[in-house]
Amino acid sequence: MENLSNNNYYRKDEDTILDANEDVIYEDASNGKRFANYIIDSIAMYLLAVILLIIYIFTGNEYQENRLNDYLLGGIVVIIYYLATEGLTGRSLGKLITKTKVINMENEKPSILSIMGRSLARLIPFEAFSFLGDGNGWHDRVSKTRVVNIKRKNSETILEN
Repeated sequence: MENLSNNNYYRKDEDTILDANEDVIYEDASNGKRFANYIIDSIAMYLLAVILLIIYIFTGNEYQENRLNDYLLGGIVVIIYYLATEGLTGRSLGKLITKTKVINMENEKPSILSIMGRSLARLIPFEAFSFLGDGNGWHDRVSKTRVVNIKRKNSETILEN
């Protein structure tokens, strides 16, 4: 076993982290769950963009539709959404539904700077395809984070925030 911190151990052969203090196993989330997170979060961000656009228009502003404005709005929504969800709880709406969460390599809640790095990396063109290799996206590698299932050693999924 490779020691990641004083009380946490990562087993490379099983892709799990054992937390000696909490009787908890953090297991890498499957690509299927990661894809479900992506779909759910994309829908949530689309709804957030629509709400922000409606508020913008009803406050007397005129929205001029063009690609640059669309990309800017999309980028702002991505950053706001993930900073607000993963930054506060380590879990986006998709992760809440799939019972997964983001942790850093020390088995802890990532810092706000790590979440900002994850959010900005998601804006890289074709980033969604970065999962086709080893299952970790660029936003995981850049921020040194991973998405895990949370289970007790007896395999019961924990529903914690």
